[in-house]
Order: sequence, then structure tokens, then C-alpha cells
Amino acid sequence: MIFLIFLIISFLSALLPKRKHAIISILLIACVFPSSNAYSQIISLQGVYFYDGFTIAYIVRLFLEFATSGRLKIRAHPFSIATLLLHFVFLAAALMYVDLDKYYIKDIRPVLNIIFLVAVLDLYKKTEDLFDDSFKQKMFVISGAASFVKLFFISSGLYGFQDEYYEENSFRYLDASSYYCAIYLISCFVSSTSKSRLKIISILFSVASVLLANSRFILLSLGISAIGSNLNRPKRVAYAALAAVLLAFSFYLLSIELNATRIIDNLSADRIAEQLLIRFGPAVERINEFSGLNYLFGLGAGTTFEIPWFAYRGLETTHSNIDSAYLTYITKYGLVGFVLLAGFAFTAIPSSKISIPARIFIFSVFLVSATPYQPYCIGLIASFLWVNKK
Repeated sequence: MIFLIFLIISFLSALLPKRKHAIISILLIACVFPSSNAYSQIISLQGVYFYDGFTIAYIVRLFLEFATSGRLKIRAHPFSIATLLLHFVFLAAALMYVDLDKYYIKDIRPVLNIIFLVAVLDLYKKTEDLFDDSFKQKMFVISGAASFVKLFFISSGLYGFQDEYYEENSFRYLDASSYYCAIYLISCFVSSTSKSRLKIISILFSVASVLLANSRFILLSLGISAIGSNLNRPKRVAYAALAAVLLAFSFYLLSIELNATRIIDNLSADRIAEQLLIRFGPAVERINEFSGLNYLFGLGAGTTFEIPWFAYRGLETTHSNIDSAYLTYITKYGLVGFVLLAGFAFTAIPSSKISIPARIFIFSVFLVSATPYQPYCIGLIASFLWVNKK
């Protein structure tokens, strides 16, 4: 029932008469509605996510505009269109040698996420007005606050689930809000706008949201992004390094306070190496099966990974992706997979004054997250707030 309500709200948001209102609605939906897999029972149904309603309504809106004006214009980057077409080629080719099963269908998810991102960007570029700094800052205060509310529903037991993993990690919360706020922190480092009271509050809420995710790699990716995009500006690099150290220290103290053993007990090089081997092992096993053209085109869409440790969570051990976008795409699409991932990143992070550091961030996150498959990737639409309209 809740899923249906979320789906209908997302659908109706794309049909609002004014495009600006449609954009505001989907931005609010992305940062307020839950998009963590911990909430899978209410955000998805048979592989359909609630925000797919926005995509469907966007397509309806395009047909209505075409019917009234006789013109069909989509403001999408050619790279985005090429990425979609390449995905479709791989999906069509796979049908010749794999069954049309749930694992094949799950490989359609990155395509649907790209279409969603294209839809939001298209509507954004067609809006009559730009959003001022005050609006942007309010959005991130809301996003940061929403992270606490969604965590409260889990940690208090108001929202129950059967997955042991999420029960053990009910002290942390990562979803679109985490990505949303991370992109904002990147923009604050790049931007030279004045330090208003509202901006300081929005930064504090965003930092809190990122820390609440309790993700080592999001913090590391933020540091890499801030430092890597300013290598030619030593003063900025020093500020970025200092900010990274302060965030890391806050993260460690928070982990101790929350008794986050997954962090405290796994900081040694040996433990980190062991964790990476466990995470990446299933993909390495599949890559070892490569021969000939597999290195260029992979094993194809519908390829699965055997993840034995999922058994303790009561989940199927056969899965469509692993915790690395790079290894997932290399296994399925070979070296061409890098092109597909670049297309996703350039669609999610369009050209703007923050595009370089934001892309460094997402390319870093790809190392330990199959982001194109995840519902929380919609948090990347935060970058649209800094797109140069003209």
C-alpha cells in the first residue's frame, strides 16, 4: 500500500503543469522518501521502484507535448543517448543465449535509472526559472533532517524487517539523502558564495547526513574528490586535506559512540584486504572464465554472481551484481563496461561548475558500490541544481 502511494506521488509530480514544480517535487521525493534497501518492502515491488512512476509520467508528458506542438525535443547529452543505445544492444544480444529470467530483468535497472536521470535533467533544462542559493540550501537542510527521521523509523522498531544485516546496522542509514548531501558538500568546497547563516546550517545538516551513513568509502571519496580536483591550487588542497581529516576523525568518534564494530574492528590493513577479497571474489571467479572476445564484451547481461555469505541473511546466494560497479560491469560487458559506466556518470553529473569533483566522487564510489543498480543513485540528481541552464 505504501509503495503504491509513493509510486502515485512520483507519477503525479512529473505531470504538474509547471516544469519547475515538477522538478521541486522530484527533488523533495529523492531526499525525503526512503531509498535504502533496508526499506525494500515499501519502495519496490517485483523490481519496480517507486520513482519509476516519475519516468512513466515523463514519457506520457512527452507524448502530450508532441500531440499539442507537433515537436518532440529532449535536452539530453549525446553521450547519454549513446549509453542507452549501447545498453539496449547488450540486452538484445543476451537474449540469444540467456533466459528471460529475473536476473536478466535486473540488468535493465541501470537503463531505467539512466532514463530517470535524463528525464529530470530534460525537465530542469526546460524550466523557466533557475533556483537561487536560498532554495538550494533549504533543500539540503530538509535532506539532512530526513536522514535522521528515516533512521529513527528503523532504529526505534517502527519499521520492521527480516534482514539480519539491517538489524545489526540499525545505527546507520545510507540512501539518496547521503549522496544528495555529499554532492552538496562538494559544491560548497568549489563554490565561492557568501557564508550566510542558512548556508552554514545546510552544511551542518549535510555533514550529519554523510556521517550518519557510516560509510568509510563515501568519506574517502569525498576526500579524493576535494583534493583531486584542486591539485593545481595548493591552498585549496591544504583546506581539503584538513576538512578530510576532521571528517574522518568525527566519523571514527561517532563509530566508537555507536559501537559500530564493522568499523572499529576492521581498520587494519589485513582486515580491509580480507573484506575486499570477500567482496570482489565472486567477480574475480567469473572473470577467470573469460576467453577471447569476453575481455572486450564480457559474459553478457543476465550474468550472475554466487555470493555464499548472503545465506546468513536468509537471501538467495545468486545475485545480479556485487559491491563494485567496475567489476560488475567488466564481468557483464568487458572493457566496454567502462564506457557504459562513464555514460552513467556523465548523465548523473552533467556539465556544471561542480562536474569535475562530483565525477571524481562517483567514479571513486564505483569501486565499492554497484551504484547504477541501486535506488539511492537518484540522490545524484542534486547535481542538477548547479547545472548551467544556458
